[in-house]
Amino acid sequence: MSGARVLTFGKHIACFEHFLKLVNLPNSVLYNGDVVKLDRQDDGAAYRSFCHQNLAQCLNGEEIKEGYEGELVDSYLNREICPIERIRMCMMAYFFLRLWHFHINTMVHKYPHYISVRENFMATQSYSIFSSLSESMMILIKVYRKYYSEFLLIPWMHSSEACEHVFEIARQICTDLDFAELLQMVSKISHYFKSTKTDNISIEREKSIRDGYIFDYNKGNLTEDIISNLTRWLNDSEISRAIRQLCQLACELAEHLNMLMPDNLPIENL
Repeated sequence: MSGARVLTFGKHIACFEHFLKLVNLPNSVLYNGDVVKLDRQDDGAAYRSFCHQNLAQCLNGEEIKEGYEGELVDSYLNREICPIERIRMCMMAYFFLRLWHFHINTMVHKYPHYISVRENFMATQSYSIFSSLSESMMILIKVYRKYYSEFLLIPWMHSSEACEHVFEIARQICTDLDFAELLQMVSKISHYFKSTKTDNISIEREKSIRDGYIFDYNKGNLTEDIISNLTRWLNDSEISRAIRQLCQLACELAEHLNMLMPDNLPIENL
């Protein structure tokens, strides 16, 4: 998805070979199709790559907290955490992405023949999307607090589920498709959807690894405690204090990875 050949983090790297070794472990949580000939529309593969069991295997079986399972995504999909926890999750990713981007750009200027943004960093589109997700969470929390404080903050409803459902139907028609084939299937998808809604058609297919999409992974009823968490608003000073702490944590992580650091990381506009 990134288009990179080797993701570079200071003195550390991540590449295809690492995932290939993980998928070949006897107790691997990854499926072969999550790595070899990966279906890039399968968000289940992304979830399994970031789940805490897989990260534990990356650390040779050491116990790690479940909270490390792709916290930026979890900040949107988790139904139990309060707004301040969502801010901590998404802003940690926000600051680290910027530090990583600075490191790669600096290395490109120093060693243009060995390092490139295209091959050693995530795709520009992915970087923009992840940054936008972090900023959007901050905006959502501030907007809800100011204008809709009596309502629950349910960010998992601000999702692309409708789009995912279209792809789910498309994949029932053609399991491996490109954009041109998707355009040709638009009328079929429309007829299929209308038929299933009117009970005129019912197709049952055996579940396989690459069929279907994970919309949310912690289904369940919202208890009173969870509802209380979802409306636990915080003031601007608490948000600012949390952001400064997260900026410091991101800098410490980047320093631990021996990444090149900027003189300062602006946070005034957040």
